[in-house]
Amino acid sequence: MSEVKTGRRTALKYIATGVICGAVAGVGGYLAAPKKVEVVEKPVEKVVYKPPPKRPIPKEPIKIGVMAWATGPYGFFLGQGIPSAEILAEEINAAGGILGRKVEIISIDHPSVDVCVREYKRLVTEEKVDLIFETGGSGFGLAIAPLAEEMKTLTFHGDVWTVELFLKKVPKPKYNFRIAQPDSQSAIAIVLSIKKYYPDVSTVAIISPDYAWGRDQSAMQQEALDALIPGTKVVLDLYPAVGEKDYTSYITKINDAKPDVTIVNLFAGDFIVFNKQALGMGFYKNTKPAITALNSDVPMLTKEEVPEGVLAHCAHYWFLWPPHERYPINGEHVKKFIAKTGKYLTYNPQNAYVTIMGYKIAVERAYEKLGEYPTTEQIIEELEGMGFNALAGHGFFRPEDHQWTSRQFMGLTKHVPEYDCPIIEPITVIDPAESLPPPGMSAKDWIMTWKK
Repeated sequence: MSEVKTGRRTALKYIATGVICGAVAGVGGYLAAPKKVEVVEKPVEKVVYKPPPKRPIPKEPIKIGVMAWATGPYGFFLGQGIPSAEILAEEINAAGGILGRKVEIISIDHPSVDVCVREYKRLVTEEKVDLIFETGGSGFGLAIAPLAEEMKTLTFHGDVWTVELFLKKVPKPKYNFRIAQPDSQSAIAIVLSIKKYYPDVSTVAIISPDYAWGRDQSAMQQEALDALIPGTKVVLDLYPAVGEKDYTSYITKINDAKPDVTIVNLFAGDFIVFNKQALGMGFYKNTKPAITALNSDVPMLTKEEVPEGVLAHCAHYWFLWPPHERYPINGEHVKKFIAKTGKYLTYNPQNAYVTIMGYKIAVERAYEKLGEYPTTEQIIEELEGMGFNALAGHGFFRPEDHQWTSRQFMGLTKHVPEYDCPIIEPITVIDPAESLPPPGMSAKDWIMTWKK
């Protein structure tokens, strides 16, 4: 094979030839390419935001579970929430319901905590209630309060006085609301009343049922006495058993000590038994009684059973106050209740009223704001801080702990021909600012601030 020698000139010739050929090939390739395809762009569709459909007003009735210890020794006052709820439902339904929805009351009698818990769950899961009003006492309320949070069920407590409800059991409640005053408020209120009616008191005896509530009451009352009436001496601190049938030894001790004032923390059946024995032993002549929970008993007692001039704590409702002629909300409900049951009212009708009318107002306000039917959580937002008129006058739910800010009512028993039972007249109204500890603060800690 002959060797091909490539010089500079030859190489330049090859390069030039390649460039030219490449250019021609490129031109030829371009000319041979298919025609350009015209791309027609489609117009962009406008994205229109469509809000989710508004929640319509349900057609089904509003179901309210009313749970009460309606039988047994405390049934005569704990069960009074049921007829009041029925009266309110009848009134609301006659006026067209709540946003057109009828109100249906499902009442339950629970004689034990186990039954209360079981029935609470059934009301939520099977009956599908919208809310529950429970009025069985502190033990029942403490048992169902965690369930309310867990099952996300709006629950109103009508008779849970223990401070443990919001201080320990559910310190940050969402679905739990309380209408009854905490026992710290009643303890402070009775001492404020003693200071008003018996300012020269120097010796005090206290008799309380022997369980947590009774011992808590006595302890808080002694703290309040020390702060409000310094120098007062507690000469007796007695604790008969719950359900005690023979109080003679306790009454004898009080009669022998002759204290200026005796605070009686007994209530319901215990007070009735105590009172009958006290009448026959000269108790009311040897001391000035201050009865912490007389409102739960006075409407069931005759004038012969309760002397005039006894200092009585009426808790957060007394059925003759505000006066009926000046405050028809109370007067009309009292009239209907007596006609329905033949009995005078204790404080649970007030609790039923706050529950049902508060719920009605909250639902209607939320609907007006939202333009759709509110969820349970949106109803709760309305309830927090919401004030309105109830049987006992105006109040509101504190947003921090869902406590209804109730006044406390005190006064001296009096006999008048219009009523078979003793009445309380005149009434002393104690504002919650004077008697209700701030949210999250115990009575003891609050009382300690008074001393500074």
